[in-house]
Amino acid sequence: MRRNQVTIQKQIVTPSGEDEFAIRWIGDEGVGIVTTRSEQSYFVLDSKEFWYDLTQKRYPSRKKCACKNEYFKLWFDYVPRAGTEDFREIRINAECSTCCKLKKIGHVEIDYSPSAQLLEQAISYCKEPRIKYKTHSVEGFWQMQELQELVAFLAEKQLYMYRWYWGETEDKRFFERISPPELQHKLSPGSYLAVCFSAEPMDAFSENSAADGKGVYIDRNLWRSRELIWLDSPMVILGKTKRILYQMDFCSEYIDTDGKVQQKSEAFCRLTEEVLRYCKEHLSEKKAAKAEKCIDRARFFDLIMTVCDWDASGNDDKVLKPLIAHLANQSDEVIFAFDEIMAELLYALDTRQNFKIARKFDRKHSDDSFLYSRCVALINGEEYYQKVRSFAVVDLWGMEFEAILYVPALAWAKKHKKDPDSYPHVTAKSYETKSNTAGWKRS
Repeated sequence: MRRNQVTIQKQIVTPSGEDEFAIRWIGDEGVGIVTTRSEQSYFVLDSKEFWYDLTQKRYPSRKKCACKNEYFKLWFDYVPRAGTEDFREIRINAECSTCCKLKKIGHVEIDYSPSAQLLEQAISYCKEPRIKYKTHSVEGFWQMQELQELVAFLAEKQLYMYRWYWGETEDKRFFERISPPELQHKLSPGSYLAVCFSAEPMDAFSENSAADGKGVYIDRNLWRSRELIWLDSPMVILGKTKRILYQMDFCSEYIDTDGKVQQKSEAFCRLTEEVLRYCKEHLSEKKAAKAEKCIDRARFFDLIMTVCDWDASGNDDKVLKPLIAHLANQSDEVIFAFDEIMAELLYALDTRQNFKIARKFDRKHSDDSFLYSRCVALINGEEYYQKVRSFAVVDLWGMEFEAILYVPALAWAKKHKKDPDSYPHVTAKSYETKSNTAGWKRS
């Protein structure tokens, strides 16, 4: 039986009758947990599948009302998908239990079927919201020869190698098995979205068609549950010398469906120790600039997601006001480092392919509007940014967040009681459209 097209509204109440909740929400992922006054926690919708992986580095804080209260009544709006029994979107709404102020928490886009069960299973019990497991992240400004030697080392371990990449000619993503010699010649920036070094064959993943119709989509958190090493797409850092920042992620433990930490196979655990030892002995770790020591990319996104006033969404200046105040209390070095990282992240998105996608979304895109839309990738968290880089989301091309560009200058001006136009720092990279000449080259 097909649903009519009327949005269904459901108030959230626990089996024991509690209806006031503290909310922890990861907005860029549509994942969250709610906790009652009696300290009983519940996953929101299908959050159990993603919650533990997403909270290993940063545990989200509780949402607060402007009146400082942390407890809310909740209701979910279920938006039907036309002509089906499924839902295409579920909106999370809240009402402060003290002052009754309404608050939009977020929304979850549903791109799978069946999804009708989410109406009855709006929340599910969570015995332990905070669980840690052993993960490893290795990053550095490696030389190409170092990276090629790393591939040779992993080849000796009999790992299956796969390259996830964007095909310029076909205008879509591909995931293919690749031999070590081939891979060693396809490691330059822009030649891959990710490389997987897997203990098991992954050929079946080449059939993972994305909802956007742009070929194969691979979840960048796949390394958490599977026995594989994930090499992310590198970041090009421009300064006195050009450096390329690489990052590799893997783990020897995982969380099972019962929420318990389990160890991966003994063979893979031995491999992770060997890889860590190899990286320590053979890969460069020195940072490219002094500024990077005081703030890194993870901290950059953490500041945006936790310091900004997201209750003021819709008023960009008000959203950013706490961030400007925070940076104004830091050293100039921190302010300039924030500026450098912002420029680097925007520069990486300044490509011909992204501009083509943006113009398909909105034909009116100009150089300026393309920049302002790239800014949206920064204010929705690191996971969202990575999805933009892998062409997995396109909604940002219909939005803008220009105001973040002026945060460093405004923070510096506030700190020194000077005009923002006197801001002295010039970033190594320019975020202006078409500054990334390599990204705009025709293939």
